[in-house]
Amino acid sequence: MKKLLLFGLLGLIIAPSAPLEAAPKRRVVAALKWPTFRQSATKKSSPEVTAIQYLLRSRGFYKAPIDGVFGMQTAAAVRAFQRKNGLKADGIVASQTFPQLIVPLKRGSKGDAVRAFQTLLKSAVSPHDGPGAYADLKVDGNFGFETESNLRGYQSDVRDIRELPFVKVDGVVGALMWCDLFGGAI
Repeated sequence: MKKLLLFGLLGLIIAPSAPLEAAPKRRVVAALKWPTFRQSATKKSSPEVTAIQYLLRSRGFYKAPIDGVFGMQTAAAVRAFQRKNGLKADGIVASQTFPQLIVPLKRGSKGDAVRAFQTLLKSAVSPHDGPGAYADLKVDGNFGFETESNLRGYQSDVRDIRELPFVKVDGVVGALMWCDLFGGAI
């Protein structure tokens, strides 16, 4: 069971029977220290909210323009997503909502979930190279060589510079990478 939890934490896909895999993976994803995003009176745009809007749109819940502002339309989309997924419909994206909203990604993935990830990585501060290290990454919705290469560089920096040996340099975006890029604690 401990091995299974470790694999789930790393965001790897493992193939034991579904009932055994499902429950521990959800607990590990929910146990990560996810940040909190809620409706704001300020009209300040952020890459994190942009990513949330892309993730909501990838699930069919967000129809408004992607602007990075957590306004009424974003909050309404979050509440609709929460209701549909059996969550408390409070319009807040935090530890209850993130595990349901994120999706695993790897080379070959396409669409708005990839745009969400690319937006976060593009704005990420490299633990080694500082801000702007990934600024040239295209937000095009295609998880190709360039996106994978940038992700592997980021994973390597996170593992080595921040001394987190459990971070794998595998080019896969699992819960651990999503949480870290959204500004949560891993």
